[in-house]
Amino acid sequence: LTWWASIASDLNLWCISSNSTFSCNVMTFLCFLGALSASLVALHMGSMVLFKIYGIVLNTMKNT
Repeated sequence: LTWWASIASDLNLWCISSNSTFSCNVMTFLCFLGALSASLVALHMGSMVLFKIYGIVLNTMKNT
C-alpha cells in the first residue's frame, strides 16, 4: 500500500514538471483508484479472516 503513495508522489512531481493539466489529473485519478482498490481488497480480506477466526472459536466453544 505504501508503494501506491510513492507512485502518487512521483506522478505529482511529473505533473508539476509537465504542462498538461488533463494528463496530470487523469494519472492522479488512476493512481487514486489503484490505492482505493488495494485498500478495499485489504479490508475485505481482513474481515474474511476475522469471520473465519470467529467461526473457529464458535465451533471450539460449542464442542467443549
